[in-house]
Amino acid sequence: MKTTHFSMIMAAVILASIPAAAAESGFHDEIKRGKEKELRVKLDAAMGKVKLCRVGAPYLFVSDLDPHGMEGLTPDIHYSISGSTGILDVSTDFGQGHRHSYNFDFSTDMVWDIKLSDAVPVLFKGQLGAGSGDFDFTGIRLRSFDLETGASSVTIRFNEPNPVAMDRMRIESGVSKFEGVNLGFANFRTMTFKGGVGSYMLNFYGVEQPETDVDIEQGIGSITILVPSDVGVKIDHSGSFLSKLHAYPDISERSDDEYFSNNYESAAKKMYIKIESALGSVTVQHK
Repeated sequence: MKTTHFSMIMAAVILASIPAAAAESGFHDEIKRGKEKELRVKLDAAMGKVKLCRVGAPYLFVSDLDPHGMEGLTPDIHYSISGSTGILDVSTDFGQGHRHSYNFDFSTDMVWDIKLSDAVPVLFKGQLGAGSGDFDFTGIRLRSFDLETGASSVTIRFNEPNPVAMDRMRIESGVSKFEGVNLGFANFRTMTFKGGVGSYMLNFYGVEQPETDVDIEQGIGSITILVPSDVGVKIDHSGSFLSKLHAYPDISERSDDEYFSNNYESAAKKMYIKIESALGSVTVQHK
């Protein structure tokens, strides 16, 4: 039995490490689950359109990349196993063994569809350069989440509660448009969000934890924060005279730069939001 299991592991590693076979419209890769109890994912996409969602058994990972005429562009996928943890490193390659850099023509129409297992806890770390991202984490058992975006338009969503609690969620968004949909369903205890220049929407509907902490840094632009009405919210806002906070309908300032919803003391779930903003507008809606 040990020999058979070892052979299965080695086959998975070899298949995941060699260049993907070119299909008629692009490249298809897949990794099936063995006895992995956890999956660590590092995703690096410098350009194009990236879509992500869950996949069921027997797969840990499925990738379909369509280069749309970008000569030499292939997926660069490395997979290994350490104990019961699968380690997946995913990026793109322009041949000669060199990964992409950020000085290519970002007008590419490359489309990359990625699917991650819904069967094991996932520790996710991603980078997206220029392009767009549509990340649907519904059903994926996220244990940790770290995402950095550059000059891009990105949406992440959760349409149902994350089955596992997440200690920390981190998002850094550069010159971009970012929307987080139903972030409360991510089931995080703490979250940090750092915005550069752009327009940001953080929708916290679906809050799972009895207490959550959110730390927000905003550069230049506008940010809108939606908190469900059944969650008591406390806001600590600090910023320059060029930054304005608008909070409604039942949030009021009780002391300098401290705002509370009317139900803060009585609510079964509470959210503490610390906001630092440089230039622009901050809007908090409690409804």
